[in-house]
Amino acid sequence: MILEYPLRKISKNNRVGNALKSVFEEPISDSITIEIPISFSLEGNEWTNEYICKVDSGAYMTLLPESAFSKLKPTRWIPYQLYGVVNTPECQINCKISKVKAKLKSPNNKESPIFELWVSFAESDNIPLLLGMLGILDKFKSTLNPIENIWTIEF
Repeated sequence: MILEYPLRKISKNNRVGNALKSVFEEPISDSITIEIPISFSLEGNEWTNEYICKVDSGAYMTLLPESAFSKLKPTRWIPYQLYGVVNTPECQINCKISKVKAKLKSPNNKESPIFELWVSFAESDNIPLLLGMLGILDKFKSTLNPIENIWTIEF
């Protein structure tokens, strides 16, 4: 099964784009991001509402807010600290790591098979929602095609 997602363009007309253009005297191209709806299994064959996560191949694992931990109520988890670009206390995110069951949904309402996914639940809701490598991007074939403006994942 293959799910397809459109790429979302991020305008080059922003602070960094304008700064690069003024120094290098040449425009940069628009950037892209991929946003994926993902749902998680609850007790009794119920599923959460969709969380919209940005695909982040630089993220070791998926990152969700504290409110998702409260909804999913995992019974087994470990405390951990994640770090951003720099391993300093200012970049630290305290979290709880657990394994959950998840499924993706494409814009044309196709659903992926259910799969297990390691998730870091931040101890805050003030975080970006990221779909990371562990349990999904390292297990299934995905293809980024900026020419056709599409990202696919094959289960």
